[in-house]
Amino acid sequence: MEMIDGILKFGRFDNESPFPGVLLTIAQGCYVYSRITLQRKTMLSYYPVSFMLMHHSIESFIKFFLMREGKKFGPIHKLRELLLLGGEEKRLSFFKNEILSSLELMDLLDQFSNNYADNKYGKTSFAIKQLSLIRVYDKLIYIFIKNFKELYPHVSMKFYVSETLLEDFLKDLDYDLSIVVLPEDFS
Repeated sequence: MEMIDGILKFGRFDNESPFPGVLLTIAQGCYVYSRITLQRKTMLSYYPVSFMLMHHSIESFIKFFLMREGKKFGPIHKLRELLLLGGEEKRLSFFKNEILSSLELMDLLDQFSNNYADNKYGKTSFAIKQLSLIRVYDKLIYIFIKNFKELYPHVSMKFYVSETLLEDFLKDLDYDLSIVVLPEDFS
């Protein structure tokens, strides 16, 4: 990422696929902000936004692993299909063994996939308890984090959270994450 003449540039500026690092950053950022939105009960009208961010976080994590391991994928947004692309690969066997084999996780992923387009246009309805949703979502994200650490032990994964949003982000979080707290006046 760089700032040149007031223009923020990051990622590639050619016709190639994005590189894995950008997908990882997107996955992490979407996780942080979707979790915060879910925790702020006063923001119930923003739940569709949170669902979009959740789907995008999960999709970006999956695509990060696929790309990092050299697996090709097209413009797929169905989470089950993406997981199946890597599930037979030895290094990505956690897709199959820890995610695809879990009814609880797959129920959530299928709900997101089945409502992907509808949610973008305001037609989606979900019926799930808030704490159950957060618990299952956190469980899934932690599977990604745990396997990231095992597959790429020399690379750290940190979640950047603003000081003003930290309390909401940490609420009911049962997993140990590497968090960098950004001061309120961070620029």
